[in-house]
Amino acid sequence: MCNASQSGRCGLCTLRPNPEFIQAFYFLCVETFRDAKQMKLNKLLATAIVTAGVAMPQFAAADSDEAFGAGATASADLDFLINIEQFVFFRVGTDLAGSVDRVDWTITGTPGTSPAPIAATGGSGDGSDGILTIELRTNAATVTLASSTGGGVLNGPTDTIPFTDINVSDGGTITAPGFDGNTVIATAGVYAATDSWTYSYNDDTEYDPGQYTGTSTYTAATP
Repeated sequence: MCNASQSGRCGLCTLRPNPEFIQAFYFLCVETFRDAKQMKLNKLLATAIVTAGVAMPQFAAADSDEAFGAGATASADLDFLINIEQFVFFRVGTDLAGSVDRVDWTITGTPGTSPAPIAATGGSGDGSDGILTIELRTNAATVTLASSTGGGVLNGPTDTIPFTDINVSDGGTITAPGFDGNTVIATAGVYAATDSWTYSYNDDTEYDPGQYTGTSTYTAATP
């Protein structure tokens, strides 16, 4: 018990908590803590950004140098890269994408009795005389030329004629593959050549009358 005065009460004993003061002090502490926390977070974020900028590759940065004094020379390197992709261009007949030429034979007289292969008697585009222009351009080391007939026969109304009854010969520059076969052209890099493939028909077998049609799809493939 306080005995500092005759009344039994000192000045300190008469103090009572002030609710408004306590509330103001509380909010001051909260705001101070929050500001300090935000400042720390901002500092950490800034540090992270600077660190990331140093650590990440500077792809857009160029080489630089500096020199001082008389006769000083500064140098900077600049790299270049040219990427040449592999390509192949292949033409059979008319030089127009989507244009498909045709070679025709009209057999008159007694079928299957011709002593020698028959030259083409008509057709369309570059194939009208049975001699087609062949063009091959590439920068690959080799190119594989192939033929696919999808069955090996020309289909007629009641019969079929095998593609083996058709001959193809080349001029010696671009080797013609046999039907449903392939051949490898050693181009040894940059290569550009033209040739002629000539088609003829072996009329040594009798077939039913009618029109016989078929397609050979030629492809040029690089490794």
